[in-house]
Amino acid sequence: MMTQSGFKHGHELTAAIRHIVVRGPTDMAVAYWGDNACNLLRLPDDLTKYRVACDAYSGFCSPTSLLTLLNRGAEIVDVPRLHAKVYRSAAGLVAASANASLRGLSDDEDESFGLEAGIFDDDDARVEKAAAWFDDVFDSGTPVTNGDIREIEDLWKRQRASRPAGSALMAAILERSAALADRTLRVYIYTAGAPSGEAEQQFKDTPYFDGNRWENASKYPFFWGDLPSTISVGDELLCFEVEEGGVTCEGIWRILDRIGEGEQTVWPAVPVRATFARGLGDAVEVCRRTSVALRAGRIAIDAEPIGLPEFAELIAEDDGESVHLAQIQSAEAREAYRFLVTSSAELGLVTSYKLGRVPAVRLHDASSRYVFSFIPNRAHLLFYVRKPALALAPQLAAQARSLGLQNRQNRAGEQTLRVRSREDATTIIDWLKGVLPL
Repeated sequence: MMTQSGFKHGHELTAAIRHIVVRGPTDMAVAYWGDNACNLLRLPDDLTKYRVACDAYSGFCSPTSLLTLLNRGAEIVDVPRLHAKVYRSAAGLVAASANASLRGLSDDEDESFGLEAGIFDDDDARVEKAAAWFDDVFDSGTPVTNGDIREIEDLWKRQRASRPAGSALMAAILERSAALADRTLRVYIYTAGAPSGEAEQQFKDTPYFDGNRWENASKYPFFWGDLPSTISVGDELLCFEVEEGGVTCEGIWRILDRIGEGEQTVWPAVPVRATFARGLGDAVEVCRRTSVALRAGRIAIDAEPIGLPEFAELIAEDDGESVHLAQIQSAEAREAYRFLVTSSAELGLVTSYKLGRVPAVRLHDASSRYVFSFIPNRAHLLFYVRKPALALAPQLAAQARSLGLQNRQNRAGEQTLRVRSREDATTIIDWLKGVLPL
């Protein structure tokens, strides 16, 4: 299919980049390369005439992807502080915001609002001008070889363990987000209790004891006794306390030291508040699911800590609605979400829940046509009149715009409505009652 020159975003941008890189020798000045980048780009097996410039030692270049490029014959150079994302071949040129990563290269049509954007140009003169720029970039770089991969891997692992996430930690756990992977943070589930008098005194005799904080503390600032063998000084633990079957999230704690032996051992610790860019989030649903998993025997108390991805799988219930609600921070938007789900079903629309990077509630009619959807955001929902609905009834776009809600048309020609409250949701449902079935 012919790719038209011009502005691209979302999955259209991904298609344009692939159009460039699969058509013969390609120059790519792309700062960061994620895991599986070669497959995401659909690069050929023979890359002997391909050139790649990247910021190889930034910690944001996957050693696996760079090694794959090298093994397929590509030339790679390291250009420190490179920030460009430019792809060029005889087929044209793409200059964009998209790195060679899962986040940058989306195939998801629900991302129609465009998390990534760029320009595709196949004008020969402009493409040739870009060729001279690429030559300058490659001349300024230092070759990357197989012998450099070990150092790049160390930097990659360090960055992955501390990278920010796009959602609060609890929401990421509920949606089994890819952002949980490669974290050093682990989940520790333990029985509620109190230290012995001897252990408490042991802690008070350490330099970590602060009398003023002690008087006002709601949680003991130390662990005590023999902890599981894989816990050591410096570890960060997402802690859940179990008492009479109930589970409480105690937050994230970093272990500072180990003092003493046996039952009198104390492990001074401090709370950690910034592990994820958007904080801990609401833990109620995670605690409920953890309690269910404990009763089912999928998780053990006082056992070795669990990695975040494994913990997310162990407590998963495949409940799309709960995952979506955990992502919405506004109480009014949550109420609107519940009302739209319930009312859509009453109108005969079939609901399916999409999780992942762009979550959505997809609404299909009795003929299984994908007619409407809405996407949960932190403070609002974004309701879509989808292309199949507009094909059946083109007047729906104008009708939607007349509802008095904040609206716009995306590049796919679909109409969107911003929903902040149940009142907004009621306006949409009342409208749908008059237009369904299509």
